[in-house]
Amino acid sequence: MDRQKRLFRLSLFGISVLLGVMLTIQYSVAHRPKQTITQDYLSLKTQVQVELEKQKRIEESIQKTQQQLDEFKRSKGNTAQMKTVMENELSKSRQEAGLTPVSGSGLRIIISDQPSFQVGHPATIAVFNAQALEMIINYLFSNGAQAIAINHQRLVTTSSIRQVGGITDTVGSIQVNAVPIAAPYEIDAIGNITQMEAVLTVNKVVEDLALMGKVATIYQETKKDGITLPAYNGLLPGRYAKQEDAKK
Repeated sequence: MDRQKRLFRLSLFGISVLLGVMLTIQYSVAHRPKQTITQDYLSLKTQVQVELEKQKRIEESIQKTQQQLDEFKRSKGNTAQMKTVMENELSKSRQEAGLTPVSGSGLRIIISDQPSFQVGHPATIAVFNAQALEMIINYLFSNGAQAIAINHQRLVTTSSIRQVGGITDTVGSIQVNAVPIAAPYEIDAIGNITQMEAVLTVNKVVEDLALMGKVATIYQETKKDGITLPAYNGLLPGRYAKQEDAKK
């Protein structure tokens, strides 16, 4: 009988603790600022989109590799056909790596100084810098952009957007591919216009830039050639690296 009472009390204690934790969580969620909850939701949503984009690229890479394997198998023993296949693959690889100019429909975003912006706003307002620029680029790449250039600097997997000489965007303080750029910042993005516009709207990019003293003008480029992006002309990984002779 005593054992049953002890079990009952322990069960009752456990249930009370669980209810207390649940009520605490419910109270904290209910009283969190709505803006914070929205920001958390958008942040998680962006992370999910980035991961989905990574998965999509992996699947495309697997499919591409399989296609290459099939082509090599079909051209086995035919030197001329093998050469053609390899040249086509080299051309595709150069294009995907950003080493050739590309054209297509997309968005052109021009970020310039806002004349009405007054110096002396509260310190809590964020300043525009390389991090803000990189955030916009990440939004675009994870939502429909296939190729992007900033102030005619093509972005590739090894590109960098760096802040130098301070935290704000003074002349030459932002570097893309180690090349200094200055306002107005022109972002050209080729890809799915609807998806790119949607992510800019959902993440309130225009409103946030206004708080940073910037005005963002967004144009749709859907003409015959749309936007033309230059080829990447920076240093490539391994340019100065040489394989060590194993016989030494």
